[in-house]
Amino acid sequence: MDNRPRKEILQTVAHRLATIKLPHPLRVGIDGVSASGKTVLADELEVVLREMNREVMRAGMDGFHNPPEIRHRHGAMSVEGYIEDSFNYTAVRKCVLDPLGPEGSLSYLPEIYDHSTETAKQSDPVFASPDAILLFEGVMLFRQEIVNAFDYKILVETSFEV
Repeated sequence: MDNRPRKEILQTVAHRLATIKLPHPLRVGIDGVSASGKTVLADELEVVLREMNREVMRAGMDGFHNPPEIRHRHGAMSVEGYIEDSFNYTAVRKCVLDPLGPEGSLSYLPEIYDHSTETAKQSDPVFASPDAILLFEGVMLFRQEIVNAFDYKILVETSFEV
C-alpha cells in the first residue's frame, strides 16, 4: 500500500496523464469492483487535471447498461448474466472509445442508456479536442472487448475488510 498523502498521489497520476502525448484524446480506463472508489478517484483526478488547464471528459459503464431483457435473460440474480450481459461493450467502443481513438472523429456519445429509468437516452454528440483526457470508469471495464482501446489503465484495488 502506498502511504503517501492522497493529494500527492493524485498529483503524480495527473502529471503522468498530462504528459502523455498522442494525436488523439488520452483514453483512461478506471476499473475496480463495485464501491471500490472508481468514481471518487475520477472526480478527484478531474479536479487536479482541470487545475492543470487540461480538458477532461467523463463517461462510464453506467451509461452503457444493457436493457433488462438482455441483462436478465439468465435470471435477475444470475452471476453469469451479471458478468456477460450487464453492459453493451460494442456500444462503448462505437460511441466513445473508437471516436476518441486513432483516426476517430472526436465526436462521441458519453451515454446511451439510463439505468435508473431503464430507458435509452438520446444525447447530443460531444466534441473533444485532440489533447483532451477521457476518464472512463466502471466495473468489468478491462474485458477483452474494450481493454485494448484504453491508452492508460488504472485498477482500483480495495480491501473487503472493514
